[in-house]
Amino acid sequence: MIAGGRVFVHFGSAGTACVEAATGKILWTRQDLPCNHHRGPGSSPIAFENLLVLTFDGFDLQYVVALDQKTGRTVWKTDRSIAYRSSDGDLKKAYATPTVFTHAGRLQLVSPAADGTVAYDPRTGRELWRVQHGGYNAAARPLYVHGLVVINTEGGDRLLAVRPDGAGDVTATHVAWRFGKATPTRPAQIVVGDHLYMVSDKGIFTCLDVRTGGLCWQERRTGRHTAALLEAAGRLYACDEDGTTLVVAANPERFAVLAENVLAEGCMASPAVVGDDLVIRTKTHLYRISAAGD
Repeated sequence: MIAGGRVFVHFGSAGTACVEAATGKILWTRQDLPCNHHRGPGSSPIAFENLLVLTFDGFDLQYVVALDQKTGRTVWKTDRSIAYRSSDGDLKKAYATPTVFTHAGRLQLVSPAADGTVAYDPRTGRELWRVQHGGYNAAARPLYVHGLVVINTEGGDRLLAVRPDGAGDVTATHVAWRFGKATPTRPAQIVVGDHLYMVSDKGIFTCLDVRTGGLCWQERRTGRHTAALLEAAGRLYACDEDGTTLVVAANPERFAVLAENVLAEGCMASPAVVGDDLVIRTKTHLYRISAAGD
């Protein structure tokens, strides 16, 4: 991650480092943040103001910590307050990356974990609210849209929307809707206008009304999906592990395939847009795709 002229690299409990982008000089390192990742770390760091926020949901310890970007010193550290359903550390692991937003004047860092999701004050680490939803943490970051926080889980409630204006345990009071059919564990969802679009790990495409959780359409396709959906100019791009990129209209009225292209190596990384071009990293190559004649 790059912020403020610095490059931050994070390898879980193995270490975190800050490198000066212009020179490559190592400015600071930390290797004293404990966590038995058991199956490996997967959470990404995020930058907020002068802080670097790291997430540790391991076999033995589960906490969130914020470091000073310039010095690497710990500014705050907060242990998870989640009621885990099991004492098995493998069921406490998670791979979440938080999302920061302001709702009704209150700044929040929403951080999913196994069995539950917690909102913190990103400046102090103070817990604001939490919701118990069961299941493992899925890979997608929470989405803040239309005054709701949409949280994706693996198991439990699967996909749920929470009103982020509560305090303490809001499980019984602030869940606006739930959806549990063919939700993804790895490909991140995307919101276009009033609608949420997603593709499951096994290639089932779904469109929901993000305000109510109502199903607009669902269509089964083939393919194994890990990459996040990408939206550009009203089109959704879904790259699968078997080599197919499906271009689908961001249309809540019906599922409509606009194009289907094949890159034989297959994709696990999420695609990106640069100007008018599409950038796709397959298992063997990096492609920049432009319109004919460009």
